[in-house]
Amino acid sequence: MFERFTEQARRVIFFARYETSQFGSQLMEPEHFLLGLFREDPGLMNRFVPGATGEMVRAQIQRESPPRPKISTSVDLPLSPAAKRALAYCAEEAERMHHSHIGTEHLVLGLLREPTLAARILESSGVTLDGARQHMRESGVNSASLPLTPEEAAAERDVLRSMIGSLPDDALRRAHEMLAHLGTHTRSQPPFRPPPIAELRQRMLERTGRAGAGFVGGGWLQEGHFSSSSVENGTLIFETRRIHKGHQIRLIERIRFSDDGKTLHYTQELHGPKGQHSWSKDFDLT
Repeated sequence: MFERFTEQARRVIFFARYETSQFGSQLMEPEHFLLGLFREDPGLMNRFVPGATGEMVRAQIQRESPPRPKISTSVDLPLSPAAKRALAYCAEEAERMHHSHIGTEHLVLGLLREPTLAARILESSGVTLDGARQHMRESGVNSASLPLTPEEAAAERDVLRSMIGSLPDDALRRAHEMLAHLGTHTRSQPPFRPPPIAELRQRMLERTGRAGAGFVGGGWLQEGHFSSSSVENGTLIFETRRIHKGHQIRLIERIRFSDDGKTLHYTQELHGPKGQHSWSKDFDLT
């Protein structure tokens, strides 16, 4: 169900799961998502709720919902009915804004639409649904990625090299010829700028499967883009496949918490016709 969520919004979900375990709750509630937002995107929350911090919000939640004994992060923690509705509202807000993705700003709007403790905390700080929507329109908030760290930038370059390595042999030559042609015949147009990696990845996710097939490895594969998500032993797994002219590229992302709940582990694997690339990073939650 999280295929349309940006990587940042997905991390909010996992931080919310961590907060759920820390409060000893059997269900993930909207207030846990609010804490996840303060953990993952404090800059966005500061624009909506200037001066507020995650610890201040945690104290408010503890006053109305005292924590119980902590639960292991490996235990299945399903969404509460209110949390499910809030996520559905997130998707509606993204569609209202004609966004193909669901980002952290849409999560804020979804929480405001569902009358829960999370909404009351935001409203007590002066945040309203109409005001938040207007603020987003005026500030141009659109889930733009935060600046990459040097390590993240290096990983993105490695992913790009792996993707290029999986292209047909003449693909780059054809692209070069096309750009040269555009440069010759469109001098009056602005210079061409290739989209960033995040946008290329989003375009892949926006492509839908289409009729057609290619015979690979003894089986027929449908042409197009396919994605799925699953949970295995407390690990959330996102798999995206892109099949083009019989060639398949698979992107597998895994996110899980350490047993002590202090670390969020993120791993990424890219499998292509000409090789495999893997990358991982740990996020300290303490």
